[in-house]
Amino acid sequence: MKTWPGMKVVDIGCGVDGRSFRAHADPSWRVTGIDRTGEEVRPDHPNFTFARGSACDLSIFADKSFDLAVSVGMLEHITEPDAFAAACSEIRRVATQWLVIVPWRYAPVEPHYPLPFFGAWPERAQIAGARLFNIGGQRRHLAHDPGFLRRQTVWRTTAEYAAAFPGCRVRLSGMAETLSIAPAFPRPAPIGMSAMPR
Repeated sequence: MKTWPGMKVVDIGCGVDGRSFRAHADPSWRVTGIDRTGEEVRPDHPNFTFARGSACDLSIFADKSFDLAVSVGMLEHITEPDAFAAACSEIRRVATQWLVIVPWRYAPVEPHYPLPFFGAWPERAQIAGARLFNIGGQRRHLAHDPGFLRRQTVWRTTAEYAAAFPGCRVRLSGMAETLSIAPAFPRPAPIGMSAMPR
């Protein structure tokens, strides 16, 4: 990402501790956290403000209000297609650049459910695995509502994320667990050569 001192950043789905990127946020940045939580939000950043709201409707902000939008581990929990499309559109609208981190469908060890390739399992196998291992204490929820898992997390394909963020790069990151989605900035031309259109 292109960063500089004093930039305006929005952390969408910041959580109660601003967990999205607190270890990487420069103290000079002016960070606005957005989350639906009813809990008090207390991140460890000197220039942080919080606004309660939904990623699907950021209309409290004008177009390109921020230099950077960051969202870590949030989009996979927006399981309704229309709401997902709205959230992706809002992320692109409110900032001039963005960085989105989501779990990779084919992660060798899925971050939410520490089972091999869990995101690629058929839904019935996911439900059986979550019940058998009581992952996240979900056995109780699944006993009453077999659709609970589907409404909690969706593992989209790389192509689906590329379609939701046109012109972006979708890359495998971390320990082959997550995808990062960011604008595809032009690569600088080698010294002495003009940039060629791609």
